[in-house]
Amino acid sequence: MVSILTALGTALLLPRTRWADLGDQLIAVLGFFQNWQLASTASDYLAADGSVTPLQHLWSMAVQGQFYLLAIALVSVIAYVASRVNPNYFRPSLAVTLLILTAGSFSTHSPNLHVTKPGRTTTPAPGCGNWPSVVCSPF
Repeated sequence: MVSILTALGTALLLPRTRWADLGDQLIAVLGFFQNWQLASTASDYLAADGSVTPLQHLWSMAVQGQFYLLAIALVSVIAYVASRVNPNYFRPSLAVTLLILTAGSFSTHSPNLHVTKPGRTTTPAPGCGNWPSVVCSPF
């Protein structure tokens, strides 16, 4: 919804010279690679000039989307490998993986990280605070 309204507002309110930058960022937002697009164009997130766009703050949503896609892939690989070896290994191996990701997210956290640093990809891991109940559940 934010993307659609921003595109409409851009067409109605901004000059055509700004449309190309916003179009590139709109595609990046919809593809969940806004953080990489901003990094490749050396955009300054804190700049207070004409280069800032309404979509620039959505880089964090891209990181979140990338994290969850990676998490789904990782759990799928663990489930496949565990089911091949022994189905009873799935929960313990998942618990160890989540513990490693959570520990890694704490060890890489720094206030100096930018939108593409590895620490940003693991930042949501501690936020998944209910994973022990999922892993330890008898169901």
